[in-house]
Amino acid sequence: MAQSVTSTVVSATPFTHTELASLAHDVAGKAHRLDLVEVLTELGSEALSTWQSEYDPSRKRELKGFLELRLSDRLILLILQRADIEAASEIAYLLHEESIAQTASALVKQHRLASAEVEDLKNSGRMGVWTLMASFDPCINPSFNGYAFSKMQGRPSLVFKEMQQSLLAYLHVNENQYKTAVNCRKAYDSLRHEHGREPTERELADALGIRGLKTVRRHLLLKEICFDGLLQPKEERYYGSGDTIDAEDRGVFGDVDAYLEAQDRMAAVSDIGLALDRLRTISERQSAAIRCAYGLEPSQREEAIMADMSDDAYRQNLSRGHRALRPIVLELRNDGDAYELPQAA
Repeated sequence: MAQSVTSTVVSATPFTHTELASLAHDVAGKAHRLDLVEVLTELGSEALSTWQSEYDPSRKRELKGFLELRLSDRLILLILQRADIEAASEIAYLLHEESIAQTASALVKQHRLASAEVEDLKNSGRMGVWTLMASFDPCINPSFNGYAFSKMQGRPSLVFKEMQQSLLAYLHVNENQYKTAVNCRKAYDSLRHEHGREPTERELADALGIRGLKTVRRHLLLKEICFDGLLQPKEERYYGSGDTIDAEDRGVFGDVDAYLEAQDRMAAVSDIGLALDRLRTISERQSAAIRCAYGLEPSQREEAIMADMSDDAYRQNLSRGHRALRPIVLELRNDGDAYELPQAA
């Protein structure tokens, strides 16, 4: 207990007025308002003893950082007193520009985005600050920083939510899809760390509490879209491996839902091809109709059969082929998901 008290006293060593004047100069300089440094220093000196008594070292913030926030609040209030909300908004952004830039860079690196997206995310941060300033009422809460952090529920950046919305738009996912990707990534990384290898789909399904492997595959695709560079142009990615589609295909697969449905169909068609290879009792005419319907490569014999088959005969053989294939495909998948054969092309 004695050691705890001693460390608290050391960490809360009082600031001198000279140190405060230097800090006020730094804050005013960061906001490009050195014309207000004398007024800001005077206001800070008057409030210094009160601020130091309010400082709580247990909240893991240095006294200097705490006083810097207090000085920036006073500077913003000075500008608002001059009825210049645009200048106050820009000053609020400049005071937190470094934090916003760090958050933008971290998001770009984490999600393997194009490096140019850093500036776009920073601009989203600026707009977020302006939005917060527009709803800020100093008569209710004299601290803009306190108001902003409370609005953002303690996020590390004042405008993380605005930046995240821009991020989701770039990734072409909605908030629920992003949350799914985040949860999948956490479970995936945890299993990989635990087992020392890539987890199987079944292990991931159990970890996520998911019954069907088809659903797990969707979750994995969302993880790859959000964190592994999938659906991003190769030449624009921040960094990463080659598991992406070409830039010209991005317009086709920009809709994540459409992409996921296309992946589901491709997997299902692959299962149909495997089922045809295993099923020996299906007739040549039914096999030919199935291969034609799903774009599977036919044999020469099946090509000849299709050339002579009428439309009615094609529909009949396709329907009978479906009935014969269904139990085999279900046996192949055996993944716990409700399943229907996909519609023929």
